[in-house]
Amino acid sequence: MSDKLSAADQFRFEGSRVVDPELAPGRGVVRRARVEGAVVRPDKLAGKSVGGGTTRRFIYDGRNVTLHDVEMNHYATVAGARSIDRTIDKITERWDFNPPMADLLVSDPYCSLTRGVTSGRLVGREVVGGARCKHISATGEEVDWDLWLAESDDLPRKFRITFKNRAGRPAVELRIHRWDLDPELDAGQFVFAPPAGAQEIEMAPAGR
Repeated sequence: MSDKLSAADQFRFEGSRVVDPELAPGRGVVRRARVEGAVVRPDKLAGKSVGGGTTRRFIYDGRNVTLHDVEMNHYATVAGARSIDRTIDKITERWDFNPPMADLLVSDPYCSLTRGVTSGRLVGREVVGGARCKHISATGEEVDWDLWLAESDDLPRKFRITFKNRAGRPAVELRIHRWDLDPELDAGQFVFAPPAGAQEIEMAPAGR
């Protein structure tokens, strides 16, 4: 899986995300959203989530990262780094924000996934979204994760991260319904142009 995603110069995906209430402060409900994303290596990333009456966009253009709330028409832009990998590390550390499926978008997914892992096992074979999959489970120092890889193409169909050190062991689960490792991508989706009337706001640093 890691070799296949690493070798793709560009790709896109579509899926859905479920976030437990404990990971969505102030809402107290499970958050569900449709998600999609596109990657051009080494330095372009675009994503969108739609759910709960909100549409949020994420754009990394090789220099800056922009988060845009479409309904509120608010956006925040911060400096990224020179690659997808470094940018994900930077925004996670400084702003406590991860793009959807960040561990699968970096240049070496295997390295990212196994960082901090203390044990892992093949659970068995299960069907996800009509695809027969290998279910892999890993135990880590702070999080556990489960990954379901389709036997037909070795690509993920489901990915669940469980935050074991938080009360209730909340989780984020992603189901990937469609992969395209040779897409025709519009360069414009990696450029943010503020819509009419958009208000720029500050991105709050982590812990604030």
